Amino acid sequence: LTKVIERMQMTPIGAGAETDTAETTTAANTDDNEEEGCAAAMMRDERKLQYSPRTYQMELFERAKNQNTIIHLGTGCGKTLIAILSIRHFLEKDSTRQALFIVPSVALAVQHSRTLQANLPYKVQTACSIVHYSEQLRKELATAEVLVATHGAILDLYRHYGDLFHLKNVS
Repeated sequence: LTKVIERMQMTPIGAGAETDTAETTTAANTDDNEEEGCAAAMMRDERKLQYSPRTYQMELFERAKNQNTIIHLGTGCGKTLIAILSIRHFLEKDSTRQALFIVPSVALAVQHSRTLQANLPYKVQTACSIVHYSEQLRKELATAEVLVATHGAILDLYRHYGDLFHLKNVS
């Protein structure tokens, strides 16, 4: 893992999320896909990711498939792609369970919901602070294959609606 992190730190990061692909492609030194900048590798069209995972991303994904894993990477280095690969893997393995994607803010919940919806063939729902009060919306959240939630919203759902939400249902 140390070699993976060292290799990742040596790779150019590229431009930020707001730049277009023409700028970011020229900003990265590319002999092959491996040297392409992290943020440069994502196309901005409807948040659909348009590139192959880098070696370190695949190594981290393989580790996440086999054990509980916390992935700490810099901004734009592909944590969301690793999450997408993991969600796809675990839901293909057991489609009766729900993937839970926890985020610290409403803005990130909305952002990641859009990205996951654009990149996964599953029903994605977003749980924020007031969404879970309606019985209809609670049922939609409970039946979604992927639930993106703020930490406060998921805590409330588990505390108050244990009949619909329980960790035993999470992949």
